[in-house]
Amino acid sequence: MKLSFRIFGLTVLGSAMDSSYFDAFTMLMQEMNNRGGQAFLPYPLSLNPKFWLQRQKWNNFIEEQIHQRQQQPNHRGIDLLSFVIQGTELSTTQLRGELSTTFTAGTRNVAEAVAAVLFLCAKNPEAMQKLQSEITRFLVEHSSEFHLADVNLLNYLDLVVKEALRLYPAVPLFIREVFPGRSLTLGGYRIPEKTQIFISSWSFHRNPKHWQNPDAFVPERFTNVPPPFHYFPFGAGPRQCIGMAFTLLCTKVLLINILLQYLLELEPGTTFDTEYFSGTIMPREGFRIKFSKKGQC
Repeated sequence: MKLSFRIFGLTVLGSAMDSSYFDAFTMLMQEMNNRGGQAFLPYPLSLNPKFWLQRQKWNNFIEEQIHQRQQQPNHRGIDLLSFVIQGTELSTTQLRGELSTTFTAGTRNVAEAVAAVLFLCAKNPEAMQKLQSEITRFLVEHSSEFHLADVNLLNYLDLVVKEALRLYPAVPLFIREVFPGRSLTLGGYRIPEKTQIFISSWSFHRNPKHWQNPDAFVPERFTNVPPPFHYFPFGAGPRQCIGMAFTLLCTKVLLINILLQYLLELEPGTTFDTEYFSGTIMPREGFRIKFSKKGQC
């Protein structure tokens, strides 16, 4: 999570954010999880004074970055803020909300995707060896510098990431609502207006009616493109996650750097038991992996 957070700080705000901002962000996420996971809250606002201090710290920092960029625009900047600040009609408060949403919607997804791949690779040494061989060949051909188009040439890495997100989709549940004044029919059932529809990617990805041997880690299954709407770790249709490409790029670059340097070994008894946290899944107790430098005992 900390590594993912640092990447988002640089790519979203163009700022190397220190650990104190990670602590503030973590508290905001915890509060959001608390409020989203309870049917009844006795108080409309948090009674924890530390939450309000951390919230103010976070908001002040984001607004400072916005004001600095407004006064000294960087037209050649590659971070998201440099791009959206040009000609935006959003107020500072609105822009702060959009930038903060990028953090809340993306950092845990990247961290969970990387963790899932590392766990599955450590659990399946043959797949890990095949993936590491592909990465080594790739870097021999591209030296230490590569671009987005080059990363997408790593075919087996793409298969592994897709299979990891099939088994452990960072967002296991999507919610849609029928528009007021309209109704629709799904599977022969009429669904009236304002009905909320819950769509579980976790359940669908493991449904034996749609996936052969669904609980097994088989990256090669994605050699053939699955039928439409059978695989949707980022949702599907016109409201598919806008950050999908960025999440996948971050995930793949992190994995390239890790698997190039280290061999992985699961500690005995390690599992990937999950819990639901603020719209995403995460390892409930974490999991232990032994990292060994390649070429060393």
